[in-house]
Amino acid sequence: MAQHVIPAAQLVPKYKPIGRCNNYAVLQSIPCSSECKIVGLILLDHYLSHALTATADVPAVCLQQFWWTMRKVPDTEDTIKFILDTQQFIYTVDMFFDTLQLPVETPKNSFVAPANIRTIEAFMNRVGYQGVVDKVSAFYTKNLAQPWQTMFKVFNRCLTTRTFGHDQTKINILQLFHVVLNRIHVDYAALLWWDFMNNVFQKKESIQYPRFIKLIIFYLMNKFPNIPKRLEEDYHSIKDDVPLVSVYITGNVLVQGMLIPDAFLTAEVRETDDFKEITPRAPRTPTVSASPQESKKMMQTAGESSSRKIIIKKKKQSTPSIPPPGDDRERDEMA
Repeated sequence: MAQHVIPAAQLVPKYKPIGRCNNYAVLQSIPCSSECKIVGLILLDHYLSHALTATADVPAVCLQQFWWTMRKVPDTEDTIKFILDTQQFIYTVDMFFDTLQLPVETPKNSFVAPANIRTIEAFMNRVGYQGVVDKVSAFYTKNLAQPWQTMFKVFNRCLTTRTFGHDQTKINILQLFHVVLNRIHVDYAALLWWDFMNNVFQKKESIQYPRFIKLIIFYLMNKFPNIPKRLEEDYHSIKDDVPLVSVYITGNVLVQGMLIPDAFLTAEVRETDDFKEITPRAPRTPTVSASPQESKKMMQTAGESSSRKIIIKKKKQSTPSIPPPGDDRERDEMA
């Protein structure tokens, strides 16, 4: 029996503009100074790789319907509900783990609590930050030494709603930066879900986190084949997503930062031209100057590599949820 498809015009009252945020990165060729491209190679082998690069082609009306109907499930901290076509879906942070292919907690590998602002303040000194980060609003990306300034900008543009500039950030991105450089096993999904929920609940005029929303929709369309594919209708595809197009150098970054830990420098990384580029002059911590820079209806990962990290999923144990922040003052108090 042919599937009955309700016209898109009957599902949403009007289309909202799509925010130019939540960029995707091609980690093999981050648009930055050649001496900082090794950051892309480090992240390519990290658990956050999929969250930084993946996108999907989904019916445009589904993206709009998610935004119009998404609500928090009462008496929960990390569960939302929304409608796709005529079906209501309940979506939890556990499902977010699978959507972004993030590691889960196991009895033998428990999560560590993310760092607070006092720990981050001391850590920033270690990575060559020029200044004092005693609260979230005191952090300025331009004061961060290379190559870590490049890494932080990738996080800020691909994992948040930032659309221009690089200086403002939030506590969860500072925490992500800290755990990535220190190779700490934390609840990455909870850190990303925290800001995602905060922004979608604000219901701004433009749709925030469009790439993550598309990945959620794609995940559910694969899990529930009865959701109409709407192949004859408009799709929001990878061509409509915003790539990370420029990671320029800002501020005075003459000071060198922390050495790149040897654990990041796999045999594959050491064989690349990008690693050889930085080795002769300044072992693993270059000082750099400013530098410029059709898809099928299916899941896509920007610059997808043939070798990817394989993560065995297990049931996630319950972890404390993180309440959404408001303005800088509230984020500072939380930190």
